[in-house]
Amino acid sequence: MDTLENIERYPFDIQRGIQDLYIETMKTLIEFNPRDPDLRYALGDYLKQIGMLKEAEFCFLECVEIDRYQEFAWFQLAMVYEHLGMRIEAEMAWNAWDRVKMERDMMAIALESHRGTATEAT
Repeated sequence: MDTLENIERYPFDIQRGIQDLYIETMKTLIEFNPRDPDLRYALGDYLKQIGMLKEAEFCFLECVEIDRYQEFAWFQLAMVYEHLGMRIEAEMAWNAWDRVKMERDMMAIALESHRGTATEAT
């Protein structure tokens, strides 16, 4: 079965057509689900893979604007900035990624602690 990962065996113009179709399909899905950060992440990840870094940056920024706890979007955004040579922006994205990871870890510990307390009470 052909996937986006193995289209390189086709002529370039067909590869480009498949890529364009995927991008347009993702943009249509985003239009119908404008508050879904996962769709923006998926499109940004794909754009990054095919070298469309500025477009990927935009998708990742929209993703974290919708949900600042999108840990992987912060990571990918930092990587995009690194590739673009935008050191200050990369550092800010790395810091945001680290902060989100730390907050998620703290929330997980608090939830686990709460579950343990609730179990002991019953």
